[in-house]
Amino acid sequence: MSPGEAAMPRGSAERASRCVYYPRFRGAEALTSHFHRAGWYLPHRPGVCDRVTLGVRGGAVPGAAPWGMVDARDAGTSGHLEVTANRTLWLRRLLAARVVLVWDRRHLAAARSLCAGRRVAVVNVDTHDPAASEWGAYAGLHWRALLGRERREALIVASRRRFEAFAAGLRDAPFEAAVVYGTGPSLRAARRFDAGNAFRVVCNSTVQDDALLDHVRPHVITAGDALSHFGVSRYAERFRADLVRALRERDLLFFGTATFASLLLAHHPEIEDKVVLVEQRRAEPNHDLFQRFEAPALDSTMNIHMLPLAATFAGDVFVLGADGQAPAGENEDFWAHAGGAQYHGLVDTGHACHPTFAKDRSERTYARHLASVEATLSAGERHHAKRYACLHPSHIPAMAERALDDGWLAARGLSASAERPVPIASLRRFLDGDPRWPDRGGAGPTPGRARTAPEADRAALAALRGLHRGRAGRLVGGTAGPGPGRPRTGSEEVVVAVDAADVPEAAGSAAARPGFHATSGDLPAAELDAALAGRIGVTHAPAGSAGGLARVRVVAWDDLGPVTADPAAGPLCFSDDLTRGGFSGSPLMAGLQLAAHLGLDPIRLDGWDRAAVPARELAHARAWARARGVRLEGLPAAADRGLPAAPGPAVRGPRRRVAVVMRNPARGYSGGRYHAWFLAAGLVRAGHRVRVLTDRLPAFLHEIPPAELAAMDVVVSERLEVPRGWAPDLVVLVPGGRLDRPLETAGVRLARDADARLALLNFESADWFNALAPARRDASRWGGWRYVASHADLVLSSAREGTRFARRFYREAPAHTLFREVGPPIHDAAAQAVLDAAPAAAAEPGRPRIVCITRFAVGDPHKGGAEVAGLFGPELAGAELCLIVGRDGVPDAVRAGLDAAAEAAGMAWSLHEQVDDAEKFRLLHHGGRPSVLVFPSRFEGFGYPPVEALFLGVPAVAYRLPVLEEVTGGLVVSVEPGDVAGLRRAAAEALAAGRLGPATPDPGRLAAWEDLRDRASLGGFARRIDGVVAEVMTRPAPPAARGARLCDWPEPRRDRAGPARPRRPRLDPNPSLYIRARRVGGAIKRRLGMPTSLSREAGPSG
Repeated sequence: MSPGEAAMPRGSAERASRCVYYPRFRGAEALTSHFHRAGWYLPHRPGVCDRVTLGVRGGAVPGAAPWGMVDARDAGTSGHLEVTANRTLWLRRLLAARVVLVWDRRHLAAARSLCAGRRVAVVNVDTHDPAASEWGAYAGLHWRALLGRERREALIVASRRRFEAFAAGLRDAPFEAAVVYGTGPSLRAARRFDAGNAFRVVCNSTVQDDALLDHVRPHVITAGDALSHFGVSRYAERFRADLVRALRERDLLFFGTATFASLLLAHHPEIEDKVVLVEQRRAEPNHDLFQRFEAPALDSTMNIHMLPLAATFAGDVFVLGADGQAPAGENEDFWAHAGGAQYHGLVDTGHACHPTFAKDRSERTYARHLASVEATLSAGERHHAKRYACLHPSHIPAMAERALDDGWLAARGLSASAERPVPIASLRRFLDGDPRWPDRGGAGPTPGRARTAPEADRAALAALRGLHRGRAGRLVGGTAGPGPGRPRTGSEEVVVAVDAADVPEAAGSAAARPGFHATSGDLPAAELDAALAGRIGVTHAPAGSAGGLARVRVVAWDDLGPVTADPAAGPLCFSDDLTRGGFSGSPLMAGLQLAAHLGLDPIRLDGWDRAAVPARELAHARAWARARGVRLEGLPAAADRGLPAAPGPAVRGPRRRVAVVMRNPARGYSGGRYHAWFLAAGLVRAGHRVRVLTDRLPAFLHEIPPAELAAMDVVVSERLEVPRGWAPDLVVLVPGGRLDRPLETAGVRLARDADARLALLNFESADWFNALAPARRDASRWGGWRYVASHADLVLSSAREGTRFARRFYREAPAHTLFREVGPPIHDAAAQAVLDAAPAAAAEPGRPRIVCITRFAVGDPHKGGAEVAGLFGPELAGAELCLIVGRDGVPDAVRAGLDAAAEAAGMAWSLHEQVDDAEKFRLLHHGGRPSVLVFPSRFEGFGYPPVEALFLGVPAVAYRLPVLEEVTGGLVVSVEPGDVAGLRRAAAEALAAGRLGPATPDPGRLAAWEDLRDRASLGGFARRIDGVVAEVMTRPAPPAARGARLCDWPEPRRDRAGPARPRRPRLDPNPSLYIRARRVGGAIKRRLGMPTSLSREAGPSG
């Protein structure tokens, strides 16, 4: 012990050490790498990170930083890094650590066991483990694990005040537009545009180009890449140096994500007054940072920072430098960059420092970027009256649709030259009357618009809200058109007309009513002149309608936001308040939104032809109305093309507030998480208000029905922190595959604090899994599930078979706990789209197809991956085996075996990895040609693939599992588990027998198939889950979570599933060293007066 440590009070040395690496380093290579990473990622700050300890063996010492990495010694950030070969000292640090960093993934389970029961963050930072995403894990450590909640909240509050002060300083010079500058090659054209009258935002490495910054004079610079901007590479170091210099020398604000940008403040506190930190929370675009001070949980700084900033300060947004990925050969490090917007010579340093980054980025980043851009622009145009134009052609589809090329400029006499730059004001004036500017909210070209002050917006909103509350309404529109078959409007009804052809007739009968409102995009001026005088409010009206509206004094109109005029009160105009909260931009939804805002109830639909209105739009309207408690009358039936009627169910009880709490995988699919998101969608369809609390957005978010997803309130919190003010009636906890105390505690705490009912979504129980699966699992993995069940009012399984086992397994559940089962829905919209497109593809020739969906992961032998080679045989000669797998892929040795087996059997095979739902359904359906699903799984909690195949009418063959026979209604063809030859024979017979469908001759099988399609649809699921919610909410017993103890965790036990393995923390893979470490740890704890639960040899008294 050093003299300094000897002078410290007992325990203070341990408390001063916050971060410890585990296990001890054996060699200099890994030690050197993590030593220099710790210098940047774990900065010294008293009370936050006082010391970082790296234990070593054999005298290893850290050398100079690897190539491309910042040297911690040269940077002066290594003073608090402690490298010790003293095992006792390292153990003391480990036992008192606040953060344990696991640099070798093989020891991750041991570290978690060691830290179980203590408030210690265990973080995987293995630089060679793709699942760790170490560049993000490291960069987020400071914010997520080291700064406490109070410090984080204080930083956000200070940032918000700084942002508001910054905005107040700009109010004296209102902006006509905003310009967003990316880093693509088209950024070279920035000098051709004079944006002096616009709000200007730049990003990333543009900060190095002083000449460009002098011309643009940006108000804000943004950056958000954990690797390129807040990483440990020479590239990131150079960027930060240029950023700090620019912030010191220029009147410039930095706007960044708090998770990573807080590192910048930790190292450079002198620029704090120039930095605004914002948290990412919801998975939806943000167009007003004053109303909601948070960044969207989307992809790339363009969507996270730049476009939200631009939309906050201006209505018209111009984009330059957003080029996207060019055709092959023209990209550098993901996509091409302008010369002054990239440190071209330092790009490789980032890849050298983070070897797994390129693979992860190529798998998911660009597709998410494209989806984020489309979502941001579309939401801004439809819901917030924003207009976007790209000043240069782009490879990003959403930007390309809005691009203005040089020909467009030249046709308007705008010189695109450096000598005479085009003012943004000139562009805006030309755009106001240009027919090429798209009208994305209505049907006609976009007119000019008169913008009003926020005070007028609020006044107009107040004037319209509830204007006709308590009166019945009629929504006229669709495609039927006016005529004798249309019912006459009742004298007490208020009319909302959508289609231009319906306006004259509907308005003509409006004389006896207090108002008439229209959402048409093409109002016929001549016919309206006499009929509408003095009694119309208009939305989506183009400039050409002014003649017909002159007599009602409509002096302003807006193509995307509603406009109204009240002759008594004078003209009023507002831009986007009506369209918030579920507005889809379709004529039907536009009319419903306006009718509900006026307070009309019920709303009778008149003239909406089911043959022309998409079923999904009607389902959206139904879900929207039920979520808001609005009664709809005259809604068309939803049965066509063999689709079972699934009009969303009438809510059996009062509308409830439901919170769904879950984690999501960093990438790839998870069947349980997929189930949970569709559960949330079904609750929305049933009319309940749903909020989802999750740590990240899943890769499959685009699979969730958009109407239901739009109606959810999704909150992204990496630490699963519950937003203040949440008061749900029901909390649904979605457990993970292993013990996850922060997740389970968050769900129980939310239910306890809100005095809400708590439901556990039970995928499978340990006794059920171990009764059937070939490789048993430790029952202690279900410890968190049992803890939640001990406070649950509902344990919800996917099948009766699951409920049967759950009743025996969750013995801690209160006596009043309900055990129910509701099978999850499939993505029925995607499946139906494949069926609708089938006739065109059915004529194409092709081999018979055997589809096999499985997994080859080492820990999941029950999925049957080892038996795929046995599916090649003479019974299926000439067929193609279509193998669908997830992100784990197929090992090379297995591929070689499949090649040989296919050649011997005279078959072909193809591999499809990480397909989405649409592609999966296309592969299953095979364009109507012969196909069959073979599912060799030994255990399933539900079994999506057989249900999905049978929904399409494709026969399914599987091992005999009671749960599969239950969820398919006996339609699955079963063979004994392990009988691979039986699978082949059954598949051949199924190919010969043909598909299921409306023409199935067996009445029993036809009825079972129709019942399966109803149960697998989202509408059918919504009816069943609504009944369960009504049942659990009306139980007389008080909520089971009331007064719950958040530390009352069940101990491991011997279940029917088999004996639980001892949960001893393994400090070292060597057994003798493990025993010695336990003894040393016990001695240290006794000396410090700490409990000695780790030392059984010493006995209870020590």
